[in-house]
Amino acid sequence: MGLLPCCSTPDDPQTKTIEQEIKKERKNLRRQVKILLLGAGGSGKTTFLKQMVIIHGAGEFTADEVRAYRAQIFQNIISAMRILLDARQKLGFKWENEKRQKNVDKVMR
Repeated sequence: MGLLPCCSTPDDPQTKTIEQEIKKERKNLRRQVKILLLGAGGSGKTTFLKQMVIIHGAGEFTADEVRAYRAQIFQNIISAMRILLDARQKLGFKWENEKRQKNVDKVMR
């Protein structure tokens, strides 16, 4: 290779290597998909992204992240249960087994 890198020949091994890397990068960029997630708070945007990470192996969660996500998931489950139980009560549905009311009281606290 000469003193001026801009004047390198196409047969130069370094030029070939760089061009191969550029081709690989272009191919990767063509395969890349970008998604714009819109929605109100609590609509599941973050949950969707976390699921994509899990499904496609884009990264591993640290132990701290697992603990934080576990707590968040449990809180989301309890919140959804409260909504359903509240709707059940407002609509006047009765429990077949009255012992279930104790469980409802625990969840609704």
